[in-house]
Amino acid sequence: MAGVNIVVVQAGKPKTLWMDIWTFANYPLFFVKWWFRGFVPYLAQVVRRLVIGGWRYLSLGLLLRRFWAPWKNVDNIAGWFTGLGIKLIYFLVVFPIWLIYSIFLYILLIVIMFIWFIPLIIWFLKRSGTLFG
Repeated sequence: MAGVNIVVVQAGKPKTLWMDIWTFANYPLFFVKWWFRGFVPYLAQVVRRLVIGGWRYLSLGLLLRRFWAPWKNVDNIAGWFTGLGIKLIYFLVVFPIWLIYSIFLYILLIVIMFIWFIPLIIWFLKRSGTLFG
């Protein structure tokens, strides 16, 4: 079986290791599997977590649950209108920011996923003979 000797330094002493050449031959296959099957779902999960993190960081869920509550629990009409006005202004300022942020992240995800599959498309077109003659 074909192999290669590798010199590694462990604890200050050089040590020679023999590695099977087929181990190195599998690295491109592992990379391609990760490239097309592992990274895109991971990237989608990261984008989802960023969108949810933005929602939680800006406290939009809490704002929607407590929207009709009076300001600082003052149970008169002034506290109710003050709370409603402040929350409405906050919502009208922050929600579009979060929405634009989320849309940007999802568009970025779609672009990255498309770019990720360009090598596969080129390989398929070259193999079928429709690209480059």
